[in-house]
Amino acid sequence: MRLPDSSRHRIGCFPVGAMDNRLVMQLEDVTASTARLSLGKPDTDHQVSYCFTMDDCWRLVRIENQSL
Repeated sequence: MRLPDSSRHRIGCFPVGAMDNRLVMQLEDVTASTARLSLGKPDTDHQVSYCFTMDDCWRLVRIENQSL
């Protein structure tokens, strides 16, 4: 099992989705067996994290909604 190319993890944050949504994605806490992807909308309380683990494939194991 190998991690994807490290250049993929250097994205930090970038806008995703339609321009009117202005969502920002951050890839965090990436190891060989876990990863966390956070989506948020700047200047709002909208923040959701998706937690994955690697078994035979990447599996979504938890969704954390930090929005108020």
